[in-house]
Amino acid sequence: MLDQASTALRDADRVRAQPERRGWYEVFYVTVALGGGKAAWLRYTLEQPARGAASAALWACAFDRQRPRWFAWRRSMAATAWAARPEGGVDLGGNRLGPLGCHGEVGDVDGRRMSWELRWEPLCEPFSYFPESMERVAGGATFPIAAVPIARATGFVEVDGERIACDGSLLHQAHLFGGRHARRWGWVTALGFDSDPEGMLSLIWARPQRLGGLLPAASSMALRLRGRLYRSTGMGAVRWRDDEGADVDFAGRAGDAEIEGFVRAAPDWLTGVTYHDPDGTEVHCANTEVADLDVRVTIDGAESTLRCRAACGFERGGRSPMPGIWRPL
Repeated sequence: MLDQASTALRDADRVRAQPERRGWYEVFYVTVALGGGKAAWLRYTLEQPARGAASAALWACAFDRQRPRWFAWRRSMAATAWAARPEGGVDLGGNRLGPLGCHGEVGDVDGRRMSWELRWEPLCEPFSYFPESMERVAGGATFPIAAVPIARATGFVEVDGERIACDGSLLHQAHLFGGRHARRWGWVTALGFDSDPEGMLSLIWARPQRLGGLLPAASSMALRLRGRLYRSTGMGAVRWRDDEGADVDFAGRAGDAEIEGFVRAAPDWLTGVTYHDPDGTEVHCANTEVADLDVRVTIDGAESTLRCRAACGFERGGRSPMPGIWRPL
């Protein structure tokens, strides 16, 4: 395992929030594929609303395709529990996330518990989904960074005493911050393909809230294939089609790679979440970390097909609640 994060990784995980700043939110999150149709989604969050008290929270969700609605809970706490770490990441009420590892524990009102202790070795350097110059306008939108696009993890995730060991499990760690969620968005991160176990695909598609959602969608996509990272440029890399059913398809370009993809996320695999913009507006999303992804990639005229099974993160979000989705958060 690496003992020290790179300079780029430390900067990617550097806390941007300032105590006096209002109208701001910040999130560090981890997704880890646990095998056998299981995965975890862990979030360390800060909300500094335009008015009212700031707050922090630790979120934990466990997914199992054989046990829908396995575990999901959010532990809220005062904003004073949030403390930036000098090397990047955050301490949150005795729980920690840094550039090379995290730990935490959450217990719900029924006495159920979820805990984790993870360390990871990144397989590639961080990247920002959008041009780095856009970070300066994050106060009116959201700026996402893939701090650890893909890594091999060790440690464990435990739910109600059932411990799942991580011995080389694939993991993704991201950092996002800003002043407002999008009007509508889609997000996909696939960890490992059948023909390339250390491959990765990650994309974001988002229609801004500004001007009533009339602005064009912004999108970005990255593909790691056979050790090489292909990244989109600009702000419009992805054509996204989502009718809010179980299936979503997309197409676009990441560098030299032309990509067409198909995601399947059955309703029973999804967990509903309510976010809040700093102005108090509710924003709704549905998330899973055990979706399936099929991708067709063409590079220099050569076509290949990639499959990721039960290890693809998928999230759709918008301004209205989504019917038929379990909503514990």
